[in-house]
Amino acid sequence: MTAPRRTAGSHLVAELVARIGAAEFGRRVQTSEGMARHIATARKTPGKDLQQRIADKFKITVDAWSIPMTEDKASPPRKSKAAPKARAKPAPAPPETRTAPSVPARSSKRVSGIENLRSVIEKFDEWIDAADEDSDVSMTARAALANGKANAADKLAKLQGEQEITMSQIVRSKAWQEMLKALEPVFAKHIEAANDFAAALEALEAQ
Repeated sequence: MTAPRRTAGSHLVAELVARIGAAEFGRRVQTSEGMARHIATARKTPGKDLQQRIADKFKITVDAWSIPMTEDKASPPRKSKAAPKARAKPAPAPPETRTAPSVPARSSKRVSGIENLRSVIEKFDEWIDAADEDSDVSMTARAALANGKANAADKLAKLQGEQEITMSQIVRSKAWQEMLKALEPVFAKHIEAANDFAAALEALEAQ
């Protein structure tokens, strides 16, 4: 079946019918409601007399019925394919930085403490030698001197090993105090040695 031939006239009538209705359009141009619908859908073309009445009422010229309406059926817009997303390459890992091991710096107090301990150990050697020559020195006093030297040597070894220990901690330790108490009988007989030891001890406590 051939599709109705639409013209500019039928197109304008279709707009009028949509706005005022087929019955009202037909009444104004003296035609039926059905004929008005046929004209609007381009199923029928009005005759010359009806074309003139339409021109008089709605200013649609007679020439409009000979002008074809071309309806361009626009094809639906194609969906543009989105460009594939480029995968972001992971950033290269930063080169591993190795931190140089920190070298503990010897403080002046630690160096001074080591020297004082060495001096104390030398004094213990002198006292032990003097005790060996003195028959009046008891075995208990001799043992106290030996223990005192060993204790000082142990403290020196720990300090030289760069352990966290201060001279103030050494002279205030319980073992050090016990050693001093054991040496009291020796110092009572050797006043000069006692004075030397006291001077060295004061230097240690000042650290």
